[in-house]
Amino acid sequence: MHVPKGKPVHEHLKTSYVNVPALLADLQVTGFTGYLYLTFPSVRGYVFISNGEILNALDEGLDRVRRGVEAIDAILLRASSPDGVVYLYSHKESVIESISSRIEGEVVYKDLESDFTDLKKLMDKLLKQQETTFYVEVEFASGETGIIYTKDGKLESVLSLSSGEILESEEGFDKTLSMLSEKTATFHVYRCQTTIDKKNVVAFPDLANPPHYEQEEEEIDEREVEEIDSPTELYQNVGLAEDPNYQPLLQQTPPNQLEEGVETEHKKASFEEIAEDSVESTHSQHQDDYDTLLKLMGEVTKIVEVASTAVAKDNSFSTAFRTALLGVAERYPFFDPFAAEFEYIDGKIKLAVPTPPEELVNGLIIALRATIREIEEELEKRAVLVDLRKLLKEAFAKLQQARQEEISKYGLADLLATIVAVN
Repeated sequence: MHVPKGKPVHEHLKTSYVNVPALLADLQVTGFTGYLYLTFPSVRGYVFISNGEILNALDEGLDRVRRGVEAIDAILLRASSPDGVVYLYSHKESVIESISSRIEGEVVYKDLESDFTDLKKLMDKLLKQQETTFYVEVEFASGETGIIYTKDGKLESVLSLSSGEILESEEGFDKTLSMLSEKTATFHVYRCQTTIDKKNVVAFPDLANPPHYEQEEEEIDEREVEEIDSPTELYQNVGLAEDPNYQPLLQQTPPNQLEEGVETEHKKASFEEIAEDSVESTHSQHQDDYDTLLKLMGEVTKIVEVASTAVAKDNSFSTAFRTALLGVAERYPFFDPFAAEFEYIDGKIKLAVPTPPEELVNGLIIALRATIREIEEELEKRAVLVDLRKLLKEAFAKLQQARQEEISKYGLADLLATIVAVN
């Protein structure tokens, strides 16, 4: 989607030091009109605001586009990572309303070339349909971009020049026509679904509190954080059985130590066999093994959750974990929080579709590593001096004692160690 820049308010701000939810909340309170633009590696997001009201949002990735509330969720989750850049541009109210209505619109013409299309005649044709709102994107080969939109039989235009100058209305349209005599461009025409009625703006979540999984609140020990120096109570709270009666798992060579961003190699295909057989027969031995793996990884995640909640005394884990899942979703799409294929609630993992075990384990461990880093950074900002990794190491040691056979059969000991390894 091509969006004209508008008048710059802020540019090139790093998400590492900008509180995006707070900024967005402030724009609503102050009655801002324009849009917030965030860019991340391979992903970009827009939030369109008119007089302090969020009209729509768009989150564009390489293989997926989110709109509305879902886009807001994705943008706010990514905003907590340090690798994003924030831009803020002001625009006229009519421009923002037009862009917002185009998001839900339908394509009329795509990739029309200026060598074969007369833009003035095209707009004259569209203006005859006064009951319909059209949105035309103009993309010059030289880099300039613009939009032309119709409303109630009238034409409006915004042209963003490479010099940074913004031309609007008749001046913008005339300049666009003039440039077409010298430069080539491509046109994209959309029929807007409806004109935005700000009395019926979609309700968005509380921007001061990014979304998280809904789950029952746990009772948190009210002692001072500094007193938490042993995993014993933590381990008991997780609810691990001391004498599990699981069926033996398939033998396999322990995988290489997992490094973030690198998949482990499983030369013996026990994981693959478990996944394949679980699809063929839900009552097979391998299905039992697969269920055991899900339960085991749920317990691992639960340890991180309980420890994080104990030291942070808030719901930092839920937000950090969802952000981390979104981060691994490009490699392992089933982890996408919006895909509803992976679910973690209170120590239990549920999968909507069969998932290769090695992908589940690798992706989840990478996500837990990122979650721990995020929580440590938050604790550091709050000057909370607690060694979260030490607490987790001791809790995982307890887990390995209780689940020694299962962890050994899966070759998970080295993988568990990477969760709390210093990056």
